[in-house]
Parts: sequence; structure tokens; C-alpha cells
Amino acid sequence: MAARESAKSACASLQQLTDQLARPRPSNLTDPYYQTAEQYLNTATNRAADAAQQDHGYQEFADTLHRAAETWQVTFTLDEAEPLIQQARKEKC
Repeated sequence: MAARESAKSACASLQQLTDQLARPRPSNLTDPYYQTAEQYLNTATNRAADAAQQDHGYQEFADTLHRAAETWQVTFTLDEAEPLIQQARKEKC
């Protein structure tokens, strides 16, 4: 039950992230738009990891979001992270 609640929370953050990504993207990477998107991604990643700790059925979901977060941190671009984010949403949301 707790795993499902963590996964629901992750999905809610992914929905917020998806809504954020649908907005026009500023050219300045220091714009609050990107900070907000990163916060949503980090929250979703953490909640998915919580779900995976409680139920291994969520492991792939957590791994996909972890890869998206790592991609974001390494490339500092959403272009490569976004397909992983969408994949995670399709997996469990």
C-alpha cells in the first residue's frame, strides 16, 4: 500500500513536470522555469525510489526516472531527459 502511495506521488510530480515542459522554454538556463522542472523531476525520482524500496515492481520506474535525473544533471538539458520522463509516465502512471 505504501509503495502505491509513493508511486502516486511520483506520478503527480511527473504530471506537474509534464505541465511545466508544455510551457515555452526560456533560452536562459538559469531561468526559474528550469529550477522548477528540476524540482519536479527530483521529487518524482525520490518518490519512485521510495516505491521501489517497498515493492520491487516499481524498480524499473525508479531506474528510468533516475536515468532522467542523471541525464539532466550531466547535460543540463531537458531534450535528452524528456523521453525518459515520458517513458516513466507510460510505465506506471
